[in-house]
Amino acid sequence: MSTEANTTPPAEQNNVNYPWLLFTLADNHFAINTRYVNGIMICPKDLTCLPDSPPYVRGLFMLRDNIVRLLDLRMLFGLETLRDECEGFCDVLEQHKQDAVNWVKELERCVAADEPFSLAIDPNKCAFGKWYANYKSDNVLITQHLRKMQEPHRRLHEMAPKIARCTLLNEQPEPHNIDEHMNELLTVWEPRIVSLMEEVKDIYRESSREMAIIIENGDRRLGLIVDQVLSVEEISRTDLDDSGVNFFQSLIYIAGVSQSRSVEGNILVVDDAKLLELTSGDGSLEDMSGLDLENITEI
Repeated sequence: MSTEANTTPPAEQNNVNYPWLLFTLADNHFAINTRYVNGIMICPKDLTCLPDSPPYVRGLFMLRDNIVRLLDLRMLFGLETLRDECEGFCDVLEQHKQDAVNWVKELERCVAADEPFSLAIDPNKCAFGKWYANYKSDNVLITQHLRKMQEPHRRLHEMAPKIARCTLLNEQPEPHNIDEHMNELLTVWEPRIVSLMEEVKDIYRESSREMAIIIENGDRRLGLIVDQVLSVEEISRTDLDDSGVNFFQSLIYIAGVSQSRSVEGNILVVDDAKLLELTSGDGSLEDMSGLDLENITEI
């Protein structure tokens, strides 16, 4: 996905009513004016490191014979990086997967020792059940795949009163059914839960593909890493009220708020001119002297 370069002379750009490009960062909505937007692309992976650069500078790449600095807007705005967010989500699912495995092991142990089973029987009261009930995501694939876990998760928990003596239900299982139920638990429901957990992690990683918005004005050029590009449309902009955006470390690159018919809530307007000042050689980004410019990866 790309856009054509803006050919309007700089002196006339302030008199043109350009539409706005809407994008997301960490479940927040942003807008940047298209006056400087020169392209949209999948975030490049193979980058040339810029020595001693701030942590929000990913690196350099070559685009149509021009060197582009790539900035991580999440880091610049003081938000959790998409990589950390993805790892955090996968860590949570890995813990829930291990919880399910340990739950089954404890049930086996209780059966072998003829002891009451004391772990959660209600699927809504275990750690995963509570997490699932409160988890919200705009990612349709993740939501749909998590929904697939409901049935096997419920069936797994139903095995406890069938297999082991349960102090909550005061039921004694019939001995001739224990082996049958345990076999179902070990060969059907536990493997299904483990498999679905792994699939969701893979889907989350695959869907966490960052986009890069290329902006340029004269010889200043930046790539802005965002989560997702939504649309190009007209919006109504108002002055910034920082009472609702205090999750940022700094509001220096936010110029105002806006509203859109396609998005609920406020949209934060990015100050594109202020971002482009990062290429002005004022020390915010280090000079490129000494770099092997011929070996910078071309996209």
